[in-house]
Amino acid sequence: MKEKIKFIVAFMSIIMFLPYVCVILLHSNVRAEEAFITTAGEEENRDVEVFVPGVLAAQVSVQSEPEMLKAQAVIARTQIYKMMEEQGITDLEAKYLSQYMSLSEMEKVWGYNKMQEYYGIFKQAAEETSGIVMKYQGQYIDPSYHAVSNGNSREGNQVYHSENYPYLQTVENPYDILSEDYLKVTMLDKKSMAEKLAAVLGEENLSEDVMSQIQINEKDAAGYATKIKIGEHIMAGEEFRKVLELNSACFELEEVNGKIRITTKGLGHGIGLSQFNANEMAKNGEDYQTILSYYFKNIEFISE
Repeated sequence: MKEKIKFIVAFMSIIMFLPYVCVILLHSNVRAEEAFITTAGEEENRDVEVFVPGVLAAQVSVQSEPEMLKAQAVIARTQIYKMMEEQGITDLEAKYLSQYMSLSEMEKVWGYNKMQEYYGIFKQAAEETSGIVMKYQGQYIDPSYHAVSNGNSREGNQVYHSENYPYLQTVENPYDILSEDYLKVTMLDKKSMAEKLAAVLGEENLSEDVMSQIQINEKDAAGYATKIKIGEHIMAGEEFRKVLELNSACFELEEVNGKIRITTKGLGHGIGLSQFNANEMAKNGEDYQTILSYYFKNIEFISE
């Protein structure tokens, strides 16, 4: 009788703890994969493909269209290979990646269940474009991208003052006007604006009447400010944007009721692929190579 009771107790214990054990095993599998991704020095060859889903998670919305996700996967992979070549890296580790989310970071942001689902989506986009990168005349391109343009992507040679970016040409992004991030109005206090600019310029006596001292000296072909004159100083449009924390360098300034109203168009630097417009192209049936070829001219898709 005692043996029977012991058997029943043992059996019930197994039944009660079986779900917990299953969860632990499943969780440990994910942890093992995470350890492989983020632990340095344990493998001789660090496969680039292992890192692409984590880079994707940091760069693009998981709600994007599948072809858009694949386009971004090729961008991410090209960035990684270009970085490895320029820095002489042969053993890739997560610490080298400026944009990257580990599985633990994904779990913190999305929760365990969503992390599994989203990681699967990013991994699929990586697998369906496995090894594919973009090159121009045998060299990895600079696969720039941004969230939303002002309606046009910018010309690389003009922005970078170099002849090394012929594949980055001005193209239209007609869908970007539909984005909620296309237009933003920011109101700045004169004193605060003067202090922020003075701190960067090293100008102690920048007047609060800062509007009278600011002049947009130059814009590129896409309409983004490239040179801002502030008193006797010249500031790059992108630097001006960052100092004042503006959405883009495509902006207009106006004094309204004692404050400075800044109206910006677009979100980001405006160079290369517009994620919003590209996603709309995907919705309309364009595949990832067509999307990328629209933004990066005369490139080749190479399998590494």
